Parts: sequence; C-alpha cells; structure tokens
Amino acid sequence: MRVSSKQYLEASSQLSNNGETSQNELFAKLGARKSFRDGDANRDGVITKDEVNLSAEAFARLDASKDGNVTLEEISAAMSGRGQDVFSYYTSKKSGANSLDLLSNILGESSTSEDTSASGKAARQYVASMDANKDGVLSRAEASVSASAFSNIDTSGNGTIEVKEMQAALKIHEAKISSYFSSLADGSTNSTLQKEV
Repeated sequence: MRVSSKQYLEASSQLSNNGETSQNELFAKLGARKSFRDGDANRDGVITKDEVNLSAEAFARLDASKDGNVTLEEISAAMSGRGQDVFSYYTSKKSGANSLDLLSNILGESSTSEDTSASGKAARQYVASMDANKDGVLSRAEASVSASAFSNIDTSGNGTIEVKEMQAALKIHEAKISSYFSSLADGSTNSTLQKEV
C-alpha cells in the first residue's frame, strides 16, 4: 500500500505524543529527510548543486560548511522550527507535492518570479540586513520591532518572521515605500526607511 506524504506526516505525528519531540520538530525533521533523500540523486550521501534546481544563493544558504556539498544536517538546520510550514505544504498539495519544491519554499524561494513590488523589495532588504545568523528568517531577538508588532507580523505563529510575512505587513505602506525608493539616487539604510514607515 502506498502512503501519501500527508498520511505519512499525520501518522508520524502520533509519535510526538510521548513528549520527547514536539509535532513542529518532528515535521521539520521529516521534511528535511524527505528533501534530502529526493535531492541526493546519485545516493552518495550529499547533495551537489547539479542535483537540485535551487538558485546559487539558496544553495549557498544551505551549504553552511561552504564545501560545495549539502548534508542532511545542513538541510535539517535550514528546516529547524519550520515543521508547521512542512505540514501545511504537504496538506495543501492534494497531489503533486514535491519535496524539492518544499525546500525552495522553506528557503524563501518561489516557483514564480520574485515579487518586484516596493513592499517586496523592502521586506527582502529588511530581513537580509537584520538576519544576524543568516538563516533567512528573523527571530524575536533579530527583529527591531515590539513584541506585539512581532506577533502581528508572524502570522504563521512559528516564532520567526519570513520575508513573505514582512511583505504582507508592509503592503499597506506600498505607496510610501515606492515613493521612498523612487527618491533614492543611490542606496540608503533600512533604518531610514523604517522611520518613514
């Protein structure tokens, strides 16, 4: 009998009831293992750039050791704390769920072209500038917003702010942000933009 990814995740979640592993951690580990297994085409225990369809920047974010190979541990680190995103991805894809697409989504990439709106640009710049550990998301300690603002922006409730969540929060200021970028002859700091918004 073939078990779908959704059924596998739901069945495996029962294992978390022993209190040793939270559901979120379990889903993150399962997503990492599946992504690694599907990405390691030649089964040599590492993933190289030619085995996956990720941008050079995304691959570099995964390759923490900077040796040109991505290990299961590196993928696990990238997916740490993102178990709910893993579960949501597989449950929303009734068919055609692809673990390498999941990996792209976790890394903040999308199969569609990058959003070129002012709020999208501002969100990417803000997250990149504040992301001290370079994991692609902002923790409460990294974000320069109040606790209540952080909670409002963190719509997934996973304790981090992703680019898409920051963009959603900035969307209502699209006109101001667009005007700000238009007025720049060259780059400026995100703190200046933050004051304007």
